[in-house]
Amino acid sequence: MIYLNAKSGNQQLEIAQNKSIGVMVPNENIDQEMKIYKGVKTDTGINWVDPTPILNNEIKLDEKKPIGKPLVDTLKIENQDARAIFDFVDEDTIGIKQVGKKKGKVIRKQNNNFGQFANEISKKGFNQFSEDYKNCYIFELKKLGWANIDRLYVDPRTQQVELITKISNSKDFEKIYITMVISNMYLPGYQKKDDTFSFTHGDDENTQLPIGEKAVIFATAYKDNSPYFEIITTTIKSKETINLNLKKTDEQFITTTLMKKL
Repeated sequence: MIYLNAKSGNQQLEIAQNKSIGVMVPNENIDQEMKIYKGVKTDTGINWVDPTPILNNEIKLDEKKPIGKPLVDTLKIENQDARAIFDFVDEDTIGIKQVGKKKGKVIRKQNNNFGQFANEISKKGFNQFSEDYKNCYIFELKKLGWANIDRLYVDPRTQQVELITKISNSKDFEKIYITMVISNMYLPGYQKKDDTFSFTHGDDENTQLPIGEKAVIFATAYKDNSPYFEIITTTIKSKETINLNLKKTDEQFITTTLMKKL
């Protein structure tokens, strides 16, 4: 997730019309199905809406480029939105550099780039903090606020289920953290108004999960500076009640158990 905001004094600023901020996020594996979601604040948290595609598919490297030529001039960029990101890039990765002196004062010039693509050929002995664009999610932001790189979970077995999760000693703790993990999806839960726990956005949303999928549900809480923990493995059913009871433990046990279960 990314949060961007800008103010001038008390005045809220916005990104100029027809302009954008280029972003790249390094990642070990690039999933082309990932999209960029805009975060909209609600009474219960943030709702992720308006998915737009990443720009990775629009960027191709020209392998025949002259050696030492800036990378921005070696990319075949067919999409204008993607091109807008690379327009910020020049040979210098330092945001502000000294260009001279005038009347004893140092003159500095700000470079309009975010520096990561820079020049493919860097000088030895100097870290340009360059990232391989093929190992980064590349996208643009046209609005300030929250943004999220994510992918919708699609499973043909998904349907509405009646899953009730109870923690017998929940009243012993001021705050309980509960999570469900299915496949490679992480679902943070919350305590409902009826004191049971759910893994949706709020009490007014029905739970939809893939029937037959393995699920790991675990909860943690703290009292008198000591951690309490419980974990259970189940198979998603159309109707089920899960009962947990948090027991006093230590952080090493929690870590070791999660590594085994997940």
